[in-house]
Amino acid sequence: MRTLSRIGARWRQALIPAAFDGRATAASAGVGTGAALQAFLGSASALAVLDLPFLPMMLGALFLFHPAMGWLACTGMVALAGLAALERQVAAGPGKHLEQASTLAAVDLSRAIAA
Repeated sequence: MRTLSRIGARWRQALIPAAFDGRATAASAGVGTGAALQAFLGSASALAVLDLPFLPMMLGALFLFHPAMGWLACTGMVALAGLAALERQVAAGPGKHLEQASTLAAVDLSRAIAA
């Protein structure tokens, strides 16, 4: 896990100089991309992606042991994917509201400064 964090940090450091080439909007997008890449590489999701190619082989082995075990694994996989999708939808709601509130506060602040 620490190795992936170090790789993510190195990639981010390589991207930051390229992001600050004079274009403000492109620079901020580049830094955000670097931070997102570092966060992904430092998380357990990166390791899960490496396990993904072995999924069909493991499911096949479970079906060979006993069909009920294979179907149980498939059902659990679908249930976990559904819960992850539901959690993502539920968690996205308050974040959007807070992001919009921050933007509106910045607009109000700029109007107050201009007045």
